Amino acid sequence: MSMNFWHIQLHPDDRLSTETLISILETKKVIGLGEAWPDKNGNPVQDPNWFKNDMRIGDIVMVRDTTTPVAIVKVTGNAFVEKNADQNFDWFTLRREIEILDFFDAEGKLMLDKIIAKFGVKYIQASGTLTYCNGNNATTEFTRSCFSQDPS
Repeated sequence: MSMNFWHIQLHPDDRLSTETLISILETKKVIGLGEAWPDKNGNPVQDPNWFKNDMRIGDIVMVRDTTTPVAIVKVTGNAFVEKNADQNFDWFTLRREIEILDFFDAEGKLMLDKIIAKFGVKYIQASGTLTYCNGNNATTEFTRSCFSQDPS
């Protein structure tokens, strides 16, 4: 089975700081999102289903703060529900355990700038809470490039 690439935003309705996102990744070793919520038309979004059913152990996920990468992580566990989430910190109840591969730094910024210039865009795509990386675009290329440079 081949590995897939995703990007995720860990923000609830109120935005968390990048420092808080890093702290969640380092202390809880999880990524996640809410168990269900409606889109702007009142229909259930599919993100929780993709997170539970389509994301796999071994998949690579770029955690982002809107259009800014924060970290690259590898999924190490199946989806589970954490009923004791702290609404002011790791607010999301639907979770997957992860291994942190790297945090976005100056080297990552240089790589991102090159990829963004190559595609003629101003930033990576930031649509939705959870997005499968496919197609020929800056976000997919950046996420795959970050993983391919990982020494582990």
